[in-house]
Amino acid sequence: GEIRIDDVNRDYMQNHVAPLKVKLQPSMVISKDQILFQQIIDNLGVYADQLLRRGFLHMNQSSGRMDEQINRNSGYMESARDLTWRYASHISATKARTESNKLQTLLEIQNFID
Repeated sequence: GEIRIDDVNRDYMQNHVAPLKVKLQPSMVISKDQILFQQIIDNLGVYADQLLRRGFLHMNQSSGRMDEQINRNSGYMESARDLTWRYASHISATKARTESNKLQTLLEIQNFID
């Protein structure tokens, strides 16, 4: 596997998942045998967890209700209520992150054994 940095993803990767001391450049290719590869993968997981926690934080804690959007100024849910896609996307993301965590644990065990 590899991670390719280009004009489209560079800013996102630099701002959210690259180690602070690393300057990503378009046309960089980071192969799985580089330490930077694992650092980025680990940081993607951390960032994903932060996004999921943010979603749970904004969910109505007594009813579990979620609105379509989070107001950028107030930080509260607003707009259309109880849209099916909103729930489906949150469930799908949570499930994918759980599976990713399981896979990461298996890989760490395998590396420890090897």
